[in-house]
Amino acid sequence: MKLPELSRRVKEYVEIEGDTTVRSIRFHRRYRLFGREDVVFRVATTDKRDANWCVIGGGSPMNLYSIKDFPEGDEAYSFHIGLILRLSARDFEESVETPDDIGYDAFISHAIEDKASLAKPLATALIKRGLKIWYDEFELRVGNSLRESIDN
Repeated sequence: MKLPELSRRVKEYVEIEGDTTVRSIRFHRRYRLFGREDVVFRVATTDKRDANWCVIGGGSPMNLYSIKDFPEGDEAYSFHIGLILRLSARDFEESVETPDDIGYDAFISHAIEDKASLAKPLATALIKRGLKIWYDEFELRVGNSLRESIDN
């Protein structure tokens, strides 16, 4: 889609969703991620409570974000992509039940020369404080795949 057409759609979207009048629209930044191209616009409106907005759209559904909440375009875009991923995930589930286990609190990667003097004492101290730590010596068993264990 061409930028002038996208700008026109942004104006319509903000005026309908925000129930306000757009004073100005300016291109802020373009992003390409996962084969989608999105554009961030800065939009000034006549809204007395919240006059300035970021609008993001193009390759993903359009949405508007208050400059008060997201002063930088990067912040708004990151939030936007997270929201779009969550909404489009086929296996997304939400629950109020407390899980028994959700993974590790930390992963300790180390050079072999740091194992005895740094990595193992650190892992041990963190575990004593109640954290769940992935540390090779504690998690790997004979025959385990290092790569598969890390991925899990």
